[in-house]
Amino acid sequence: PLAVVYCIDQSDSMGRSSKFQIALTAAAESAAMLAPEARVGVITFSDLPRWAVPITEAEHADAIRERLGELSVHGGTSIYPALQLAYDALAEEEAKLKHVILLTDGRSVTTLKTSGQVVDNMARRKMTVSAVAIGRESDQEELQQVASLGEGRFYYTEDFATIPQILLDETMTVVRTNKIDQRIAVHAVDDSRFLDGIDVESIPDLQG
Repeated sequence: PLAVVYCIDQSDSMGRSSKFQIALTAAAESAAMLAPEARVGVITFSDLPRWAVPITEAEHADAIRERLGELSVHGGTSIYPALQLAYDALAEEEAKLKHVILLTDGRSVTTLKTSGQVVDNMARRKMTVSAVAIGRESDQEELQQVASLGEGRFYYTEDFATIPQILLDETMTVVRTNKIDQRIAVHAVDDSRFLDGIDVESIPDLQG
């Protein structure tokens, strides 16, 4: 029912104040909150994107946490190739709800103006994108536009200690979005002695 990809900035600037490790730990803990059958992946990006954790079931939370603990920062910041990598992978997933959570503290050398077609493609394929901007050096205006076009949410923080709560809140918001409450009509699909004496047509709808 649900597939989530975390795209996390791995550039040199994320090494200051342990932002990168905080973000990775937060992603792992947030993924662990998903239902075991949910699909989750982690892309880290600097000059180029790479799969830190290719999309897998959320039940492998321990393996995800262990893999993310092995990574370190390097290079610059290029957001849109990472979103393209997420898009290509999610396009192959059968999940009803597909969501990307983008986190960065910098300004991308690729921009929405020149490379933003991927966000439009996501919107057309019913994939949503939320963005988290960390610190004053982040391109808040650009990330707000990404979240708006991606029909997701935008977060800004200067307090690095709030990153885990932001990712947890966003992940739980996605989970709640995937829950559908509706009335369900009851129909008899076959005759049964169990239904003798019951007016099936008068059975009220179920709420669920």
